[in-house]
Amino acid sequence: KLIRECVLCRKMRAPTMTQQMAPLPADRVASVPPFTNTGIDVFGPFLIHDGISTRKTTATKKVWVLICVCLCSRAVHLEMLPHMDTSSFRNALRRFIAIRGTCKLLRSDQGSNFTCAKRQFESIDICSIQNELKMKQCEWKLNPPGASHFGGCYERKIGSIRRVLEASLLLMGPRSISRDEFSTLIQEAGSIVNNTPMWEVSSSPDDPTPLSPAMLITLRDFRDPVSTESFSEADLLSYGKLRWRRSQYLADSFWSRWRNEYLHTLQKRHKWLTVKPCITPGDLVLIRDKTSKRNNWPSGIVSEVHKSSDNLVRSVTLKTTGPSSRKCTRAISDLVLLMPSKNHPC
Repeated sequence: KLIRECVLCRKMRAPTMTQQMAPLPADRVASVPPFTNTGIDVFGPFLIHDGISTRKTTATKKVWVLICVCLCSRAVHLEMLPHMDTSSFRNALRRFIAIRGTCKLLRSDQGSNFTCAKRQFESIDICSIQNELKMKQCEWKLNPPGASHFGGCYERKIGSIRRVLEASLLLMGPRSISRDEFSTLIQEAGSIVNNTPMWEVSSSPDDPTPLSPAMLITLRDFRDPVSTESFSEADLLSYGKLRWRRSQYLADSFWSRWRNEYLHTLQKRHKWLTVKPCITPGDLVLIRDKTSKRNNWPSGIVSEVHKSSDNLVRSVTLKTTGPSSRKCTRAISDLVLLMPSKNHPC
């Protein structure tokens, strides 16, 4: 009891707060066409070569990948980003909307790429992209900063695709892949992910074939035609007219690693099962900062709580203490309760 009531002890030892896992939001279980509710994020970079290297310009360049995940069907759409600026992101988003149709809901985190784009939108054209999305009745929701578990459905896709994709590119060794080959490879990877069964394949012949995201996108039950050609590691050295065999071999390698390293991990996980007391306005909290030591973490006072559909608090708006006071939004997983307010449930 003495340690629990001591502010200094709580500042040095108390863990961050947790809460019961939230139920699936309505946009995850809605009966809507694919990609109506979409989560977006960017991962990378990857090294490719584009053009001829000179004394001043190296052959390799960095590219990123924009992933768009349907929140209902878990289908993915991949677009290559040549740069991390606003223009590249807007062009990739326009290509996605042109192919998949207009979205009604977009979800993303507050990573450096999106926050920088948002600042540029506000300073250049008065949130032109937000006005454009509003005209199409599309809502863009941002998750609290530093809370990747708020977008777990598409963060999980990023982790699995990136791990397998990087392992496949390691087969190139010191050689780099061209821009055209990398664009083909990520589309092949997206096709493989979309053709993954959404549940375990039954051993009984009487049970129906499990659905895949590709079936929901195309509304057709078909399998990719089996290629009569076989690709081997020697195709990595293909040159000239046979360079296309590189991306085909890397795609085959992606599929084998996806099947062996990812599919067997699709199982139910159990955590965050108990309901914890909710944080309330007026609570004094310690804000976790991953870039500094715990002694230097700033403190703040909760000014507003954001309740989910189950009436539990998982993110708050707080005001930091000290001379440089400012307001910010944080998830409760980044907060340590120091002194509860009078209205705090014990």
